[in-house]
Amino acid sequence: SVADNFKISVAEHGATTISTTDAAAIVADLTFSVDGDAFFTHTDSHKSLSIERRKFTRTTNSHHEHNGDVVYFGTGTLTRGHICFLKADASWADAQANAESTSTSLLAISLGTNPATDGMLVRGMYTLDHDIGNDQGVPIYLSDGTAGEATATIPADNNDVVRVVGYNMGDDDQIWFCPDNTWVVVSA
Repeated sequence: SVADNFKISVAEHGATTISTTDAAAIVADLTFSVDGDAFFTHTDSHKSLSIERRKFTRTTNSHHEHNGDVVYFGTGTLTRGHICFLKADASWADAQANAESTSTSLLAISLGTNPATDGMLVRGMYTLDHDIGNDQGVPIYLSDGTAGEATATIPADNNDVVRVVGYNMGDDDQIWFCPDNTWVVVSA
């Protein structure tokens, strides 16, 4: 349609603008459907990409579904869906709240068996493969009983680490994964 359009404009010095217009005053969405990776690069490392806001939708009840911030580095043979900690040698291993050494560093959810290839979710939505209850909005913690798992039960044994790793977002074990930068060690 002449009234509904997509426009690419190039101005002085190559400044380029992509815009959409809908004559009916309805938002004209722009969707990129890419079968593979999409790259935004710049020759000057001091330039940046600015995104006004990102949309994170709650994952479905399908185990291991995710969306969010993923990093691809490190070593280790991991289990998909386990919460892992980053060791000093850049390897990842299952985290557990029963020891400070496995629960107080950077945490991420393993998206496969190889962190450099499959990725590690450091923040975002995720559907766990184990039950954390149905109370939406409550904090979840790193488990002290099962390595790599989350729980709605606060760790309470002596020397356990109490660290919020996210919040329950649904009745099918969907979570918002956002590990707190602080923690408390239980002293009983």
